[in-house]
Amino acid sequence: MARRSLFPPEPPSLLPEKAIPILEGLIGETEKINRAGRHSPERLEWIHTAEGALRGAFGTTDQNVRAFGTAQCGVNSPYDTEEYLEEQAQTQLSGMVSVLQSAVKQLRWRLPGPNQVFLPAGSQHDAYLEIRKIVQQGAAQIFVVDPYVDHTLWPLLTNLPKSCKIRVRTEHLKGDFVLEGKRFRAQHGNTVEVRQTLNYHDRFIILDGSKCFHLGASIKDAGNKAFAISEMHRSQIAGAVIADAESEWLSATPVSL
Repeated sequence: MARRSLFPPEPPSLLPEKAIPILEGLIGETEKINRAGRHSPERLEWIHTAEGALRGAFGTTDQNVRAFGTAQCGVNSPYDTEEYLEEQAQTQLSGMVSVLQSAVKQLRWRLPGPNQVFLPAGSQHDAYLEIRKIVQQGAAQIFVVDPYVDHTLWPLLTNLPKSCKIRVRTEHLKGDFVLEGKRFRAQHGNTVEVRQTLNYHDRFIILDGSKCFHLGASIKDAGNKAFAISEMHRSQIAGAVIADAESEWLSATPVSL
């Protein structure tokens, strides 16, 4: 009779967009783990983390999880030299990394296409509703990158909880944007920072440091002319935008509110 598992199978618990950056990060640590040695705590932690990520991404009974376990196997004898054992450890690590690389490719197949919305000219109200849907997803922080801002941004940001930190990076401050920003912060209690820079043309909304949306028009003019809104699902592209936006923020000029 086949021996039954003591634990029931567990389904996937990580969405592909969450699991992929974790697995890619583990793959990027390969050289460091290899240098640490086969008995190092760093290697053991790396293996346990990788196993957890695979189980979360695919479920406990998936072939990727089994393949990762198989990659760790080796045949040893009392006569093995230290050199042989180190070579075997490197081979095992290479096998585990191959499993992770394959897992990332498989997860990319499951990613949805970019969430895109096209809005024709004259759709100002629909544009506002679409942008409001994005803003409402913010929890810890929102980072608005828009070269042209005016007072119309602040009513939109009332859809955020008071605990959500607000950052706005822009070039042109239209109308009484600064004055209304001061009143907004005083009434709603959010932490608000505004900085100016000349180095951006496109518009982005970044939520909680991870989700990134690209807007084809400034928020204040959205819907006046035809434009599109797209969510960036590719982790490399979204990560590049976020990293550059954060770097540019550091050198941008603070605006007093």
